[in-house]
Amino acid sequence: MRSAEKWCEEEMNASGEDKRTLVVGLGVTGLSVARFLASRGDETLVIDSRARPPGLEALRKDQPQISIVLESLDVRWLEGVSRVVLSPGLGLDIPIVVEAQRLGIPIINDIELFAQAVDTPVIGVTGSNGKSTVVTLLERILSATGVRVASGGNLGPPALELLEVPAEVYLLELSSFQLETAENFRSIACAVLNVSPDHLDRHGSFERYVSLKAKLAQSADTFVFNWDDEVVREMARKHGQTIAYSVHEPLEAGYSSAEHRGERWLCRDGAPLMKVAELALQGLHNEANALAAMALAGVVTGEFLGPRREAELDELRAFPGLPHRCQRVAEEDGVVFINDSKGTNVGATVAALRGLSGPFVLIAGGRAKDADFAPLVAASEGRLVGAVVIGEAAAELQAALSPTASVQAAQDMREAVGSALEIARAATARPVTVLLSPACASLDMYPNYRKRGDVFVEAVKEHLG
Repeated sequence: MRSAEKWCEEEMNASGEDKRTLVVGLGVTGLSVARFLASRGDETLVIDSRARPPGLEALRKDQPQISIVLESLDVRWLEGVSRVVLSPGLGLDIPIVVEAQRLGIPIINDIELFAQAVDTPVIGVTGSNGKSTVVTLLERILSATGVRVASGGNLGPPALELLEVPAEVYLLELSSFQLETAENFRSIACAVLNVSPDHLDRHGSFERYVSLKAKLAQSADTFVFNWDDEVVREMARKHGQTIAYSVHEPLEAGYSSAEHRGERWLCRDGAPLMKVAELALQGLHNEANALAAMALAGVVTGEFLGPRREAELDELRAFPGLPHRCQRVAEEDGVVFINDSKGTNVGATVAALRGLSGPFVLIAGGRAKDADFAPLVAASEGRLVGAVVIGEAAAELQAALSPTASVQAAQDMREAVGSALEIARAATARPVTVLLSPACASLDMYPNYRKRGDVFVEAVKEHLG
């Protein structure tokens, strides 16, 4: 591995024609960026504020020629740099990025690099909630109908790694962080599933957050949009080619849920395709996810006929959903435990609550991200039996939920599950659901939402014996 000092010396002596790239932030995405740049022959310096960031050993082994600076995001590393590739986990307000902008150095990310290199059709999916479910379901549908696909981005492998995978279509899940510094991304189709306040601690305002989601819509040849979401519907008014989907209004053109012969069906252009009851995914929000996936698949394959349509519908019937997303964990004596640890914002938890059909006990809390918890009360619709709150946002959640039901605080997940089980067992109605849907990020107590969900599952098993 070259020293950073040597890199800087070479910078000062290099001609202006050389590509000199500063990668800020390592991790999984930074590693993919460094490998991609190395394959293109770019001179690259990787810097990170951490002493041992994820991906460090892999980078040292695979690309020993790349200079690495740890525990430093000093602005001096900008000298001689032609562009900065910023990790999605880092905001535009950190000093080195502010200085780069002042100097006129372009700030991009891995999605922008992907956009500049890709020559295969791309579908992008974003939204406050449901992205991973829709992308995974879409991948299954297209694969079942004979289309070679590869998916990544915010879910799965980083976008740049997809360039090494032969495919007819790339599917990208995209977060607001990833859209922030991607200016030239284009897609044959995209979907904005929903927009509710999230990451306001990063973006500063809901308006800014909405504008980042709208970037994806503006990049697409065809915009698949959620008719039921007022913010998303407004985006569609500014787009030429659109496909709508709705779980609340039967649509004569587009995809929707509607009554047919006394039952609820998924429909295309008003024609029934399959009964909603046949879906393996449960809940109204997953009904919407299924419609979104169907609409995006239709852009790729056109009208489904015969075996192709049946293959699509078979995938809808078979797909059970993803771990930590309204995942049924256990049931005992009429008490059902559901792990929705991926509910990292209020909008996600509201969707989960609306998908429940009976009384429930809510376990919520974590890092609030400047959230307003009032919508949780409206979504409960008098079905909230009790709540247990944890983490940094416990007091805020207790204040929001106390007028509706009894709220207890717990120090950890094991205690929270035990308290929730006691509340559920005391309830008069059965079945009653114990729902972990935190409405908050996990980082105050756990490294990620997956670990939080795993701890919940372990605690349930322990309490049920």
